[in-house]
Amino acid sequence: MRKLLLMALLPLFAIGCASTNIEYPRATLYPSSTQQKMQAAEHWNVLAANEAKLITSKLSSSPVIHISCNSASCTKGGRNSSPFAEAYNEFLTSHLVNNGARVAISKESDSYTLEYHVQVVSHTDRSGLPLKPGTLTGGYAAAYGIYQAAENWSNGSLIALPLAVAGDLYLQNVEETDASNSEVLVTTKITKGNRVIVSNSHIYYFNAGDASHYTNKAKAKGFSVTNVN
Repeated sequence: MRKLLLMALLPLFAIGCASTNIEYPRATLYPSSTQQKMQAAEHWNVLAANEAKLITSKLSSSPVIHISCNSASCTKGGRNSSPFAEAYNEFLTSHLVNNGARVAISKESDSYTLEYHVQVVSHTDRSGLPLKPGTLTGGYAAAYGIYQAAENWSNGSLIALPLAVAGDLYLQNVEETDASNSEVLVTTKITKGNRVIVSNSHIYYFNAGDASHYTNKAKAKGFSVTNVN
């Protein structure tokens, strides 16, 4: 037993004795975090609702807001539009009005200007995420439960319980280790004159096949697609 323990500790001793001098900094990982994934137009609606609530809470009562299409072309059916830009424009209009704002069709002298910028980032070299701590232990426990069910339970139908646990562990693992290569950055801001009054940015994952929802048809000003190697 002592020999086995010594053999297990030898790699740790070797690491401790290694040189502390290196030619370049070691890469470290960020603390674990989560990021939402947009997969439906309802998610765009929720984003617009949150932005409208934030904007109206920062401005004076019943502000006059003009939604500009200069930075994000939102003309319906226009060659520079995208499904997200068109829908986001409509959602913002509805939620701003419902929150007490007055939305101007054209710019007025005392109105605020609302602009939003959309950037798509496509990663080309991203591996899957590592397993969460405890996943292997949970998988072993589920496997052991299945074994015990098959060996000892008189009611064979009860084997479905550990099988269900194993299935849930598998689905959770697939969900949390799947790497999304596509992200969209949405910035919504309010300006007046030469000043930025409100600015809010969000980053979301989306399915790579949905890239056309967020990219415009002619790469108009305000939309950009970035490939990250």
